[in-house]
Amino acid sequence: MTDELRIASHKAFQRALTQTRADVEDRWREEPRNPAWPVVTRMLEAMAEQTDRHREPSLEERRANMLGPYVDRELEPPADDPSAALNQRLKALFLYFAVWPDDGVDPEEMSDEDLLERI
Repeated sequence: MTDELRIASHKAFQRALTQTRADVEDRWREEPRNPAWPVVTRMLEAMAEQTDRHREPSLEERRANMLGPYVDRELEPPADDPSAALNQRLKALFLYFAVWPDDGVDPEEMSDEDLLERI
């Protein structure tokens, strides 16, 4: 994952989540018949609610959100497609949310052992 798509703090997560929610709404307007957009929107809304006002999402909440696998299965465009960046951002949000590391810790730099302890 490129550095621009990495999320390394709770504040960066919130910024990326806000921007991604707006981008997904735009895509839904562009593709109103695509059944994936309402599902993605609901998962992003759940992330927003579960992290509102600096709340740490519970392990159960984090495990219930399947945004990353869903994006892989339903929305994976070719690498040169402009929507590929949105999909990478969705997957970066999913990784950060699923692990929910201590603030300032980049999950991409965590050891496999540390990642497994968090999920």
